[in-house]
Amino acid sequence: MKIINFFIILLIPLLIFPSAKLDINHASLEQIYTLPVDSSLALNIYQYIWSHNGLRSYTELWNIQGMNAQNYQKILPLISVRFDQSQDWRTVRIDDLRDRLASEDNPGTGANELWENLLLYPYDLNQATVYDLDGLWNVSLIDAAAVLHHKYQWEDYRYIGQLTDVENLSAYGYRNMRNYLREPDEEPEQNFYGIVRIKFDLEQPSEAKEYSLQYYQDEIDNRIHELEDNESTIYQRLLNSGWSADSITRYIDNLTSVRNQIILPGNNYNYQQYTLKAGYSNNFRVGLRFHQGNIIHDQFRGYGSVRRYKIIDALILGDYRITIGEGLFMDNGNEFRPRQTEKVRGVYGDLTENSQYGLRGGLIQLRLMDYFYPLVFLSKTTRQVISGEDDTVVVLYNLPWKVSTDEVDELTYGGGISIRLDKLMPGTAIEGYYYRSEYDKYFKPEPAYIDLPGDVDQLTDGNFTNQFRGDIREVYALAARSVIFGNVSLSLEAARQNEDNYAYILNSRIQYNFFHIDVIWRHYDVGFDNPFNRAFSEQQRFEDTELEKPYRLINPLYAYLQDDPQPKAEQGIYIGTRYQITRQLTISKAYIDIWENIASGLKNYRAEIKLEYHIVYPFMVRLRQKWQKKNLPKTSNYSTSITNETELYFRYFIGEDMISAAVTRSQVQLSKVVGSSSEIIAGYYLSGRYEHQFNPGFSMLGGIDAWNGEEMSQWEFEDMGLDFLYGYGMKSYLVLKQRLNDNLFVRFKAKYVNYYHPYYGFEELYDINQQPVVSPGFKDINNSLQMGLLIDYRF
Repeated sequence: MKIINFFIILLIPLLIFPSAKLDINHASLEQIYTLPVDSSLALNIYQYIWSHNGLRSYTELWNIQGMNAQNYQKILPLISVRFDQSQDWRTVRIDDLRDRLASEDNPGTGANELWENLLLYPYDLNQATVYDLDGLWNVSLIDAAAVLHHKYQWEDYRYIGQLTDVENLSAYGYRNMRNYLREPDEEPEQNFYGIVRIKFDLEQPSEAKEYSLQYYQDEIDNRIHELEDNESTIYQRLLNSGWSADSITRYIDNLTSVRNQIILPGNNYNYQQYTLKAGYSNNFRVGLRFHQGNIIHDQFRGYGSVRRYKIIDALILGDYRITIGEGLFMDNGNEFRPRQTEKVRGVYGDLTENSQYGLRGGLIQLRLMDYFYPLVFLSKTTRQVISGEDDTVVVLYNLPWKVSTDEVDELTYGGGISIRLDKLMPGTAIEGYYYRSEYDKYFKPEPAYIDLPGDVDQLTDGNFTNQFRGDIREVYALAARSVIFGNVSLSLEAARQNEDNYAYILNSRIQYNFFHIDVIWRHYDVGFDNPFNRAFSEQQRFEDTELEKPYRLINPLYAYLQDDPQPKAEQGIYIGTRYQITRQLTISKAYIDIWENIASGLKNYRAEIKLEYHIVYPFMVRLRQKWQKKNLPKTSNYSTSITNETELYFRYFIGEDMISAAVTRSQVQLSKVVGSSSEIIAGYYLSGRYEHQFNPGFSMLGGIDAWNGEEMSQWEFEDMGLDFLYGYGMKSYLVLKQRLNDNLFVRFKAKYVNYYHPYYGFEELYDINQQPVVSPGFKDINNSLQMGLLIDYRF
């Protein structure tokens, strides 16, 4: 009843305010499709607005191909024309890129860095390659190949508007590539360009926050206190498992040292980031980035690059990123993106916070006869690790806090060749690659150095125990892709690590103008733990293992291993689609994924559908439904969780204002072991958003959320990122965005969070006699104020 009342209140504006007119100069293609005209005219309107940087007046509509008196009279009462000659469209699009990081299917910060460079200096339409276009967000290989096929079949493009006539180029793909292209032979305003970015963040927490610095301070304090008691359960369990008293003493000293290093100075977190990116035409670019904070390691990253200069396709010195094929062989970003169906392929400089998987050194890729692209790369860096007592490496480890950790020196080198047959068959390529990593320490993944002994459930998961052993890692890969019949793409990659660990993936798509379907099959051996693998997957390698429980680990900070972006050993098939049924009704996402955790042999599934309905232009409703079943491995058995999640969302425009609201209900049915009685937990999440555009350069966004998560977490995409919500609580935030002029942009954000999360007794703990011990539990309280300031200066 409360939920119904909540939506009745939010729907009141529909009855009070008249329908808002569509701001045609700032409308998306989907919004223009809602106008009462056919789809070809809607596309022409959108393309004309982009080509001319907006309509100056209503009469300019008559310049659009397909416009007649009947159509003009239909749309005139439904639209408004606001033209601001001082507005710089690139500045607007750079801000849009930042907002994309708040979407569920966000492309990641690494891709955003690349696309931001392209907004500063777009591709010449006639010089863009399949690789260039395929690397843009939501532009498929089919879209990219269609653009090149049309050019080779006919002639160079004279203007961007000709793309609307390209066969097999979807309207969705056209819209997404348009921002990164300039008219053929158009001279840019200036060849030298760049951006300076300064970012400040401050948080003042009041008490311990789950998985925060203060949370781990408390966990380590508790562990030290337990170990100092010779009669405690943990102390006795260590002795019974073979630890000596001297080893336990060294263990206590190590924890004490870590605890002293993570004392929160001044009871606040602060962070500063300084970035400079500059370039000359599309050929030369440099980037520098430095960040520091009172609780994180200082980090400097930078690169210089030369692109498409004579026979040099790419030359990069410094920090760089390589993404090849489907990501099995190499995609050295530090972000995990579940169910990512498309990759941003290529080589480019890397300014992201990628300390654990970044490559630092140099690479060169040549372009020979427009068909052969040989690549050679070299990197020398250090990686954080967890070590055993014999100075071997247990596992690679990425700890964000300013804490001294063990390290391993890594020398990585390799190369390969890409044979691109775009002039014969656009979108077709055959590739082969190899890399070798040499370490100055031996890798030996022994759970005894990670997991506290004595529990019934131990760290026996094959995703951990079957990791790489040795001091030289070698990975070989073959990849191929092609577009056939104009609207069907196939991409295959197979890789081998060392001698007998294999992985392969097949990614296929069938695409029409307003419909596509993806089918992805993958298999990753449990021993294939290539640290640079970011291929399609559902789960991270250490997800749903004992590593998720800090209270069960020798050092609670080892729980950060669960954030490692490597995929779990999986075998499965994914089928997904997007279908615009009518101008008003769209299945924006629908998929089912059935996969097996190869290490345990347990099968799982996940399905989701999003249905959007634009009743009239100002009002949109979206229904999202998710179903999931996961079988979680245990030492002697396995448990099951069945999730059912429903979300109802609506968005309404009123003049210069946007109002949105959402309600989500999640239910999880849990069984501790198969055959036992199940427990049902449920959670609710309510949110409201209000955005007001004071003028084309100044806007305000405010939001308020409330949730009751019981013993489960909720999540939402807020402003510029993902936020996980636990327990019971509320939060509110305010974002102010100001474009002071074409060159200067400022964003300020303040957020206040207040929640309470009780943890009840842990019945799964066992004493030295294997008898259950019920922990008294604890409470997690977060009452914090967070503020952030971002300043961009573009030149």
